[in-house]
Amino acid sequence: MASRAASTQRCDLVSLPDTAKCIDFSKLAGASLTVNANTTRIPINGLSICGLPAAAPEPVDIVYAVDQTNSMIPTAVFAGSEDTSGWYDCNFSKASPVVKFTGSQIDFHGNSVKIIDPTTPLADILSVCTVAGDPYNVRVAAMQNAIKAHAVMTPASYAGTSNFGPGILSSQPMTSLSTSEGINTLVSSLALGALSGTNYEMPLTWGRIQLFGGKSATRTIPSSAHADKAIIILTDGTPTKGTWQNFLDSATTVQIGDTTWSTASDSIPPVYGIFMGVNGQDGAVLKSIATATKGAFYQIPPNMPDSLALVIKQIQGSILKASKPDTLRVTNRSNGQTSIATTSVASGNSFRMTLDSLVGLETGPNDLQLVLRMGGKTATADWNVTVSDDPLAPPSSLLDKYLTTNCGTPSSLALRPDLSGLPWADTADRNILTTLTTHSEGLRSLPVSIRTAKSTDLERVGLAVPTGSATDASIAYGGS
Repeated sequence: MASRAASTQRCDLVSLPDTAKCIDFSKLAGASLTVNANTTRIPINGLSICGLPAAAPEPVDIVYAVDQTNSMIPTAVFAGSEDTSGWYDCNFSKASPVVKFTGSQIDFHGNSVKIIDPTTPLADILSVCTVAGDPYNVRVAAMQNAIKAHAVMTPASYAGTSNFGPGILSSQPMTSLSTSEGINTLVSSLALGALSGTNYEMPLTWGRIQLFGGKSATRTIPSSAHADKAIIILTDGTPTKGTWQNFLDSATTVQIGDTTWSTASDSIPPVYGIFMGVNGQDGAVLKSIATATKGAFYQIPPNMPDSLALVIKQIQGSILKASKPDTLRVTNRSNGQTSIATTSVASGNSFRMTLDSLVGLETGPNDLQLVLRMGGKTATADWNVTVSDDPLAPPSSLLDKYLTTNCGTPSSLALRPDLSGLPWADTADRNILTTLTTHSEGLRSLPVSIRTAKSTDLERVGLAVPTGSATDASIAYGGS
């Protein structure tokens, strides 16, 4: 029970300001609470709820684009003191120093590689070899797992894929994640490749068309199903083909096979770029695209394959936002009043609901029912809130940890006689001056009607009411 306020104050029943202590419907069904007698209402912005754990996040449509160029694939490995790194093109463009190999070729995560002599200085390797982007062959498996996780988190979403190099090797159009068939189709559409050349323009523009729609001479691709969209692109090189800047144009085209496709919208999805390369390699182009589209850029050392799964999880966590409450209905069954919230504001881990009206609390027990609908789920909580001045301490309640009272100056109505001595008012009949002071809980207007009636008492002297004043007049006051 909240501390008692002075009797001249009016109190509201509200959530605690700590957003970590929002109302959890799964824990507070059937709870009771006693509040002081000055507590007269639940204000329109008084309740902060946690949401429903089982509610699915809002659907987001995502295109997953994977670089399948041969620069991802190592032809040699070097076992350093901390980890094993992959390399290719050793002494291809620079003859000295010569990198020496030892033993026979081995299979390294599906790649046939030579073993660089472990006594070779790392500086020599860096000077004549190129770092392989994906020596552990994790890029396809990581994106496949991302699609599966996407389906679990938001099964109403759609996803598409593309394997790219100098162009689009293969792609899967936007496919529903609500069925196992759709998920399997998307997963199997990603496959390792060894192409030559890197083209950002084609996978990004094709992804934009998949998400926002496009058309060719004979076909039209509609916009994907949901408003929230994104592209996740994984690569290890700077573009050597195409003109990546075209992707950012309000209107652009892309050639897929023999077909030219044009964008149907000037909308551009956020791009989340993952660059698999060591420090010193140039991921500036991908970073600039991510920045321009309000996405994000990540760089992962190729010899740290576990980092890729963690980064993709982080990206999905930022894209797939928690579900917002659809509605909250609060009914006081003791007085028949119902208020409904259809809007909310996220605050920390909670949602501050905006009811369409105040919920009045009566003296004595109040039988409250709260119904929350969120992300396709519904939860109901029945509370008993007793408004009482009983001096005895009430029993502890689960609601004590989540609700408190917020007290302040109440609205007031002051009546006083008009002592101005108007000629048409005798000593018994005078004007009454009315002053209304309101605290309207954020309402833009507070309509008030005050009615005046001509005196009918026995001391009436028969003087006429001044011209223009009706004997039964209504005056409306608009607040702001």
